[in-house]
Order: sequence, then C-alpha cells, then structure tokens
Amino acid sequence: MKEDNQKPLQIPDSQSLADLYDESRGTILKDKDIARAIDIIGEHSHRAKKKILSGEVKIDKQVLQELSSRQEDDIFRLAMEIENGSFEKKPPGIPNQQNHYNKAEIKAALKNCILLLEKIYKNV
Repeated sequence: MKEDNQKPLQIPDSQSLADLYDESRGTILKDKDIARAIDIIGEHSHRAKKKILSGEVKIDKQVLQELSSRQEDDIFRLAMEIENGSFEKKPPGIPNQQNHYNKAEIKAALKNCILLLEKIYKNV
C-alpha cells in the first residue's frame, strides 16, 4: 500500500549532478550523450554494447558523442563492426580499406536483420 506522504522520485538535472560530482555541467551533458550513444548501439546489438562497456572495444568519446546525429544505417554498421570484431578507430560506416565489406560483416548484418524482422513479426 502506498503512503500519502511519499514524495515522487526526483531526477537530478545536469547542474545538480555537476555540483554533486564536482564536474562542469558541460561534462555531465557530454557524458549523457555518450551514455545515450551506447544505448543506441545496444538497440542494434547487445553484444556490441557489452564489448564497449567491458572495455573490450575502445571507441573515442567524440565518436560516441557524435553518434546520435548519424544516419541509422551508420549506427547499425558500427554496431555490426563492433559485434563481429572488424571495428577499427575510424568514423562509423566507412567500409574497410578494400572499399567493400568482408563476409563476416555481411553475415553479422544479415543475422541482425533477421533477428529484428523476427521481433517485428512476433509483434504483428
């Protein structure tokens, strides 16, 4: 049973967090963008997200910050590159040096598409 005197959960704003952690408000906002980018990658590939969070794959913070403004297919391609181990420190969505995708990249992308289509099909 809920008591009448319970206060709703207060979510701190960026300035409150900055004060609490002795950081600038800008740093808090940048970290928010980075966290959101990792969540976006996780929407495409849970394995890719896990590799980033575990430190197995290192991605520049600037790349993560800019990710939210990228095209959906660039984000998907980056997630697949991370998942299949072909990610290099380069802008997301740029093919490997031979200017084509290798079989592992194509397989990973197709596998993810199938999984996404299966999810959609189950919800129809």
